[in-house]
Amino acid sequence: MREGNYPTGERHPRAKLTDKEVDLVRDLHDQGEPYAALAKRFGLSKSGIAGIVSCRRRAVVLYA
Repeated sequence: MREGNYPTGERHPRAKLTDKEVDLVRDLHDQGEPYAALAKRFGLSKSGIAGIVSCRRRAVVLYA
C-alpha cells in the first residue's frame, strides 16, 4: 500500500485511543503512574500501555 493512503493513529478504524489520550498516557507515565493503573484507566492491557509509552505502538504525534 502506498504511503499516505493507510489510516494511522486515531484515524485507524481499530484505534482505541485518540492522539491526545496517547499523549496523556505518556505524560502520566512520566509522572510515575504504573502500567497497571494506566491499563485499567484506559481499558488496555499492560503490554499495550508499555507499547504506547515506548512509542512502539503509536509514534510520537507532532501537532501543527
